[in-house]
Amino acid sequence: IKNMPRPGFYYKLVDGKAVETSVDEVEEMFKTRSNILKKTAFPNGVEVSTVFLGINHSFDRSDLPVLFETMVFGGKYDGWQERSSSQEEILKIHETLCTMIREDAELLRKKVFSKKSFDSMARIKK
Repeated sequence: IKNMPRPGFYYKLVDGKAVETSVDEVEEMFKTRSNILKKTAFPNGVEVSTVFLGINHSFDRSDLPVLFETMVFGGKYDGWQERSSSQEEILKIHETLCTMIREDAELLRKKVFSKKSFDSMARIKK
């Protein structure tokens, strides 16, 4: 590990691979929003967003550069954030979070529907 090259600070995606670059190219990426890899919006206003950060977020710069992030905006998981060195892994995390949000919405729908049905049946019996 001591002989591993120290990763850089600024990166861009080229054909799906992170390559070192300049701060100017990262700035351009943010301006054009080309760092957005995937967004999923839900009817209740919750959004899951996965981006290429372009800046190494690794605390220990001797490790692999941490360049990808998935974050949840709104709802029960608001602010949930995951980071990774791998685009493949972060896209799997994106899908996992979307599944969690869908399952929670389905459970809530069933709970509300069951309660309404129960309340309606109680009124009918009176």
